[in-house]
Amino acid sequence: MSEEDKLFNFTAGLQGWAQSELRRQGVKDLQSAIAVADSLVDYKISGASFESKEKKYKEKDRADRSRKEEESSSKVDASAKASKGKRGSFICDGPHLAKDCQKERS
Repeated sequence: MSEEDKLFNFTAGLQGWAQSELRRQGVKDLQSAIAVADSLVDYKISGASFESKEKKYKEKDRADRSRKEEESSSKVDASAKASKGKRGSFICDGPHLAKDCQKERS
């Protein structure tokens, strides 16, 4: 088999983006094509590890936001409960002030 045919068969077995990269780099022989393809695979692997780290950080950020929202919500609930005790009549637990309570006047 000729060198051209070997190069053609090798590049035909690659994914489209890898074929484009070989053409972009102007690869003319099989040895160069193999070397370039190996470097593309290494790049792809390091890119995948970057993607997994990025995904991990996004999940951690999402969990932190969720935790902060829960804390904020519980603080609002606590302050609402505390303020509920401060508002209204302590005589009848009505929504009005104690000075306006009808039970006090009776």
